[in-house]
Amino acid sequence: MYTTLKPDRNRQRTVVFYGRVSTEHEAQISALENQLQWYDDQAKQHNNWNVIDKYIDEVVLSISLDTFYSNKNYAARKI
Repeated sequence: MYTTLKPDRNRQRTVVFYGRVSTEHEAQISALENQLQWYDDQAKQHNNWNVIDKYIDEVVLSISLDTFYSNKNYAARKI
């Protein structure tokens, strides 16, 4: 016999936000701001979330994805 456990949606959670855009065009920067605002709004609605860090990742499309993913020194920027 199998028992299905219900997840405790109210348990304390440690959360890290990660926002990403793929160009430096103004519309994409605005999209990044919208992503971060959405995350902040979600955190306000979830009292059990403990936000410990926020990161952003801005990828410029002028480089190839192979170059991007092979760069071992690449890291998202902490904000």
